[in-house]
Amino acid sequence: MREQLAALHEASFGWALACCGRDRELAADVLQDAYFKVLDGRAKYAGSSAFKTWLFGALNSVETPIYMFNILDMIYGDHTYPHYGRYLQVEANRLLEFTWVSQGTLGKESIVRVDFEAVAGGTRVTLTHRGLPDEKTRSEHEAGWTEILQWLEERIDS
Repeated sequence: MREQLAALHEASFGWALACCGRDRELAADVLQDAYFKVLDGRAKYAGSSAFKTWLFGALNSVETPIYMFNILDMIYGDHTYPHYGRYLQVEANRLLEFTWVSQGTLGKESIVRVDFEAVAGGTRVTLTHRGLPDEKTRSEHEAGWTEILQWLEERIDS
């Protein structure tokens, strides 16, 4: 196990940096915590995926302070809409919660929460977006999220 960790150390640190908003100190702490989980047996490799894939999942499961700032450009027609946020909670295979700021939120910070629940034949995804400034904005975001989730479902089903 130690040899596998050593062989993947550079790539693992790069992944930790990406997950920690390029904060080298926080990334080093996250990586160290993940290594401890692996070496003391709290994280167990079952062999159902590549070791690297599993290890990066273990890195993602380390609880850290607020981390990972994001910038996302959504393109509709001829217009680009930049979106900004930071991850608040990340729990592998269960929960993703992040702030969401864009022109569409009138520049105000809102919160998106996505819950994942294993069900027969797949995964139930529940998306909640709260803190939007008014009814018009709420309605526009509901339509947008519905479109995105339908697009995702079509890609997964095909």
